[in-house]
Amino acid sequence: MRFYLSRSLHTFFLLASITADSASASEDYLLYVNERYGYEISYPATFIAHGVADAGDGQIFTSSAQDAELRVYTSLCIPGENLTTAEFISKQTQAKMNRKVVVTYQRRGDGFAMVSGKINSRVFYRKLLIRDGRYTQFSFEYEYAQKKKYGAFAARIVSSFRLPPE
Repeated sequence: MRFYLSRSLHTFFLLASITADSASASEDYLLYVNERYGYEISYPATFIAHGVADAGDGQIFTSSAQDAELRVYTSLCIPGENLTTAEFISKQTQAKMNRKVVVTYQRRGDGFAMVSGKINSRVFYRKLLIRDGRYTQFSFEYEYAQKKKYGAFAARIVSSFRLPPE
């Protein structure tokens, strides 16, 4: 009986711990849904939302320490002026004005492109979605020294970014 009670208490505390962790994990993020275009993205609850742009196309979120930034927006595709998914990746990988770019991941497919890496001392993640004559994209950047702090956020942000159902 004593073994059974001890094991039951252990199981109870283990389940309580898992439930508490799950609850706090879901509370650690907020969901931004753009009212004009309907796309959505999760962002850390500790980030500060700076308000929707006047055009209603996106928003900027920053960490309270100002060492990380998430930008998300939509723009119209202009024939002959906008990038294809291949050009988007190429543009992200080019060094510009004394910036050393190291790409660690790139992928593209029908209507999307994703690239991540390092620009000087900052880690970056950028994703582009193309549909219905619009580009919707986000950029998440943080200082490399903060990788332990923000690296886990990146996976959640990337996986939560989506367009509204067709």
